[in-house]
Amino acid sequence: MSTARIVLGMAAVSLTLHCFPASARYVQSDPVGLEGGINTYAYVRGNPLSYFDPDGLEVRFICRALGGVAAYTGKQHCFVHVTCPQEGWASTLSLYGAGGAWPRLSYKAANEGPDNPNAPSKFNQPVNPPQCFADPCGYEKAVVGRFNSFPGGMVPYSPLGPNSNSFSFGLTGGVLPAGAPGPNVAPGINVIHPGFPR
Repeated sequence: MSTARIVLGMAAVSLTLHCFPASARYVQSDPVGLEGGINTYAYVRGNPLSYFDPDGLEVRFICRALGGVAAYTGKQHCFVHVTCPQEGWASTLSLYGAGGAWPRLSYKAANEGPDNPNAPSKFNQPVNPPQCFADPCGYEKAVVGRFNSFPGGMVPYSPLGPNSNSFSFGLTGGVLPAGAPGPNVAPGINVIHPGFPR
């Protein structure tokens, strides 16, 4: 049996869904509908040995169209949104170019700027943790820890990478959700920003 958590506006609802782990299918359709994927009976992408989300925690990889003059390129800017309902916190983590049409420097930001996880986006999918954590918010805290380990102040930036896409890829520990845009649409998404500690 698996417990899923659904957030409706500001209220969170816990419900129990009966799941057959061997077949990776719910007995009934997932109440989140198509938000959980095209197969509303699938549980954890049909791979229960590798993935699970018993508490509704998540790290979301989100990409939106570039704004301003850069919008004509059709390229995307990616950021990460992290939630931990048990502890009552959420955070949007981003990297922004420091001005100009072709910025060479950038800065990290939490919960500021134009990145809104609830706004329309080109791509918005959860990231599956690369490992298990004893703490229910372990992966979410690890992502925030990687954000905190990234240098404050100005860091190298190029529209072709390293950039916000490389930063987001680094925050997740080099994990992209299925269907994430490639480097032709989100340049730099396939390399971790060199600002992260090695």
